[in-house]
Amino acid sequence: MGFAQTMQHDANTVELDRIIIFPPCERKGIGTKLLQHTLLDQKQKGVENIIVNAGKEEIHARRFYEKNGFKQIREATIETPWGKKLTLVTYQLILEHNKH
Repeated sequence: MGFAQTMQHDANTVELDRIIIFPPCERKGIGTKLLQHTLLDQKQKGVENIIVNAGKEEIHARRFYEKNGFKQIREATIETPWGKKLTLVTYQLILEHNKH
C-alpha cells in the first residue's frame, strides 16, 4: 500500500520526510488515512509542529498538504548534489493539544 517516514528535529518538531503510496493504491484515500495516522501518532508523542517540503513543481503533493491543513511558511531554491537548482516549498502544521 505505502508508508510514511518522519524525522525528529527537536522535542516539538517532526519533519514528514515522505509519504509514499504504491501506484495500484493511489487515489483511494490511503495517503490521507496514512497522514491522519501519522499526525495522531506524533500528537500522542507530544509533538507540536509538523513540517514537510515539496518541490514547487509538485502541484499534486502541494495540494494534498494544503487540503490537509498545512500552511506554506517558506520557499527556497537549493543547489542539488547533481548540480541542478530545485525550488522547495516548506509547509507547517501546528498540532492542537487538549489542555487538561
